[in-house]
Amino acid sequence: MNQEKLLLKKFNRLNYLKGVLVSRSEEDREAIIEEIKDIIDDIELIIKDSNESENNEEVTGYRSGKEFTLEELEGFDGKNGNSAYVAVDGTIYDVTESSFWRSGNHFGVQAGKDLTEQFYSCHFNNLESMRGIKVVGILK
Repeated sequence: MNQEKLLLKKFNRLNYLKGVLVSRSEEDREAIIEEIKDIIDDIELIIKDSNESENNEEVTGYRSGKEFTLEELEGFDGKNGNSAYVAVDGTIYDVTESSFWRSGNHFGVQAGKDLTEQFYSCHFNNLESMRGIKVVGILK
């Protein structure tokens, strides 16, 4: 996923959160505000990378410097000693050390894939559960 598409996806998510913010309880609002802050941090990093690219510097990439295709991501399924990576909203997370993931499996969902749809269907549009999980790159 290129930076423009990733920015558009993040922008759309911000618009969605803005819409639900007014209709939620105070507790839910706090979680939504934290997610908005995380998205803004992500956008700042994407813009920084874009500016570095425009200056003909080597782009180190989004947080860790790696862009993954879906095919590359499949190699990080947590099986046979492989690390376990998952994609959510174009961001690649390393869930290898997470206590919620065993051998790349989380409640029947296997690592090494774009799990955006599954994530939001289970976690109710809340990225808060990904807080503290190491980001290793972005999806091409």
